[in-house]
Amino acid sequence: MSNAYTVLNRELGLPVPPREPATFLPKLVSALDLPRAVERRARDILHASPSVVETSANPSGIAGGAILVAARELNVRDRFSQAELATAADVTPVTLRKHRNALE
Repeated sequence: MSNAYTVLNRELGLPVPPREPATFLPKLVSALDLPRAVERRARDILHASPSVVETSANPSGIAGGAILVAARELNVRDRFSQAELATAADVTPVTLRKHRNALE
């Protein structure tokens, strides 16, 4: 289905805006059963770092990196592993750490 959508957009010349990293936060927080405070803090981190967010080609990875930063700040980092977050975000743990470092 996504291939058909891509072909249709390309053939019709329709612009496809990139997804915002913040749109991935509810899904990731829910998948890891984290408190909503983590989602709110991660959203604040994303809004405070527009240059990092705008230059990334991987919005899910950026959202995961923001969750890592927020979870550490809120002392809930021990509730999940980077591998679990990476699986939920459909990225590698290395990608999460790269984006975490950029957001810090």
